[in-house]
Amino acid sequence: MEYVLTTDALTKAYRHSRAVDGVSLHVARGEIYGFVGRNGAGKTTLMRIVCGLAGKSGGSYVLFGKRDDSRGIDAARRRVGAIIETPSVFPEYTAEEN
Repeated sequence: MEYVLTTDALTKAYRHSRAVDGVSLHVARGEIYGFVGRNGAGKTTLMRIVCGLAGKSGGSYVLFGKRDDSRGIDAARRRVGAIIETPSVFPEYTAEEN
């Protein structure tokens, strides 16, 4: 099975808490994957790490076959579309243009 995202013990720690605590998951090609949880559960932080908007404290991830510490990770991230926090669209654009 081909995975587009694999995380292994991914962690993000702040001074007094862990926002993401050892998350390991596999998202297969073609799957639609969503996170459900309470506020503060780490959903947004996990997506920010994968999208390169936040650094990780521990663990690792592979995105489209590129490890998070490899040169190719930026190219892999360009293949990802994510709306983090507040969704917004341009009403005059089509769904594809948005």
